Amino acid sequence: MLTPGIGIGYGSTANPHKELGHVYVVFQAYEWVTSKMAHYSQEDLPVLKFQMSPKISERFPDANFRSYITSNVDRNEDGYLDPWERLAQTEMSVSDKSISDLTGIELFEALNLLYCSRNSLTSLDLSKNTALNELRCYGNQISGEAMTNLVNGLPSVTGDCSFWVCNDIYTPDNVITAAQAKVASDKGWTVQKYTGSSTKTYAGLGDVNGDNKIDQTDLNTIVKIIMGQVNLGYAGDLNNDGKTDAADIVVMVNILKSLKRR
Repeated sequence: MLTPGIGIGYGSTANPHKELGHVYVVFQAYEWVTSKMAHYSQEDLPVLKFQMSPKISERFPDANFRSYITSNVDRNEDGYLDPWERLAQTEMSVSDKSISDLTGIELFEALNLLYCSRNSLTSLDLSKNTALNELRCYGNQISGEAMTNLVNGLPSVTGDCSFWVCNDIYTPDNVITAAQAKVASDKGWTVQKYTGSSTKTYAGLGDVNGDNKIDQTDLNTIVKIIMGQVNLGYAGDLNNDGKTDAADIVVMVNILKSLKRR
């Protein structure tokens, strides 16, 4: 647990933060704790402890994500996430770890970068991660209302902030509509699709060409994919069934019709 002695030079004989070299994080954590304590009475201390140093076993329901937190974030190995541990975590890479639930991610208020691609996520709430400015989450199964909640929860950003939401090489994948992609881009995010070797700006479901727009040329490209004239991986798999066929043409036609009605 954090004490006044940590970070200001007295009252502590062991400093678990020294190995990090992040003295500024310790000061920041101390200020954060002090501000929180000002709003609590003695009777509220159990609640305060839960909020400031949550128990890992109680706040991370996904076993694989919990294992990552225990091994990589709980530096003093006490089973709790102290403020200094949480504030020191500005980047997190948990791709390819068979995670189906990222509950607990909201505890990391200082998180700038999150890589969580190729897992089994069906939802992702980042509304508490207000410092976030880079997100890679392609290769999951987030769509519909869950995707709406994801883009609505993203913070407004400035500068070069990338949101890798879909891809052309892994299936199943997330589905983001043009309207949902616009919500993210209006907040300053560059919505992108991963191609395997690079990324391309992505306008949402129907942008088969990866030219950041949805039009007749995307329908033509689907036909070319089916005929074997071009190979774009899963770019034409609009219904997310692992193949590109006539059913995707129907989806594309409906997308174009809906855009014309706007």
